[in-house]
Amino acid sequence: MPRCSLLDFPPDIVIKVLYYSTSFARIALRQTCISLSTLSRERILWIYCLNHLIETAHLYPPSFPMDEMTTEQLEAAANAPLRFRCNLANDRKHLAQKNGTQSIQRGLANVSAAWFLFLAVVILLL
Repeated sequence: MPRCSLLDFPPDIVIKVLYYSTSFARIALRQTCISLSTLSRERILWIYCLNHLIETAHLYPPSFPMDEMTTEQLEAAANAPLRFRCNLANDRKHLAQKNGTQSIQRGLANVSAAWFLFLAVVILLL
């Protein structure tokens, strides 16, 4: 049976597959080969992803002028929730290692405050 590679498919199909994958997977694919790295940086992919984020998170679409945004800005906006969650997870680990369980409870309050601040910034950008 012949082997089939992701690169055997047309670029538009690969971009659709990348659209349905996670942000981690999209970024990880960049490290596999030049072709996948190039496809994972396609502007249309990040427009799809940002539109999906806007729909699922109920964000105000005019907050993201996609026609004026660079591909890097589109990618950063689409990956913002992932970066936010990673930062929160890292903060929780750091608090647990540094101060023990009592500071974890205080840290969770700080996480709630950080989440509120994030939402406030998003609302202000509207």
